Amino acid sequence: MRRAKLMLRSGIGLFASPWPSARGGLPGVKTLQTRTLGFVGLGRMGAPMVRRLAEAGHHVIVHDARPDAAADLPGNSISVAATAAAVADEAEVVFCSLPTPPIVKEVVLGADGLISGAKAKVVIDLSTTGPSMAKT
Repeated sequence: MRRAKLMLRSGIGLFASPWPSARGGLPGVKTLQTRTLGFVGLGRMGAPMVRRLAEAGHHVIVHDARPDAAADLPGNSISVAATAAAVADEAEVVFCSLPTPPIVKEVVLGADGLISGAKAKVVIDLSTTGPSMAKT
């Protein structure tokens, strides 16, 4: 069952620094290898995070409810997907930065949500929704 395979974590930090001194320096902290990542939500917080992931060398597949939200993002390492499910078809790890708990729930579990994607295994919710959202 797809729902059992997809993990939703709230408030998890994932370290993606391009500087060697930050890589592997902390016991128990794993850094990302260069990979394709997904990101849903390109608002005031999401867009800068996507830029940093791209600067760290990752290819980022993005989606936002506003079609023009990705217009100011650098194009060489960022691709735009039509739906959240399309993001989850391309990336095993997907970040969400969304404004409200109902929107997070819809993006993850709704029609054309991340749960429908073929590749996503981990969803990291960076939204300011509180710990109760992780329990749903």
